[in-house]
Amino acid sequence: MNPDRIAMIGIMEYFSAIWPACEMQARWACKVFAGKVTLPTKEDMIKDIEKNPKYIGTAAQYVVALPYLDDIAEFIGVKPNFWKLLISDPKLAYAFEYGPMFPYFYRLQGPNAWSGARDAIMNAKDNLTYGTRRYRANIKN
Repeated sequence: MNPDRIAMIGIMEYFSAIWPACEMQARWACKVFAGKVTLPTKEDMIKDIEKNPKYIGTAAQYVVALPYLDDIAEFIGVKPNFWKLLISDPKLAYAFEYGPMFPYFYRLQGPNAWSGARDAIMNAKDNLTYGTRRYRANIKN
């Protein structure tokens, strides 16, 4: 068995929805396996963890979502740039900065960008409530 080809996806206590983190970890692992990005040395990783435990939340051993996802996204080249968004698409920049976090933000640019990401972000509220607003109970007394 080659330990350089093993990735533990989703094996953590995550302080948010786990699926965006699993997707980001899988994207990162695929880039490492394909040789498109390299990991830091083991010594550098240990030093970073000891010096800067930035992912640990208030509950013991929980990973906080946004800093963790942003760091992986930056590492694999998919982290959106707020200032570029502000200039090119102010409404999207507002949604990015002040709205809820969606995994679609990491599909706006970079490798494996999705052309429907902007629409998914801007229409997220409608997508969430669509199924409930069409229902009408037909109750007869």
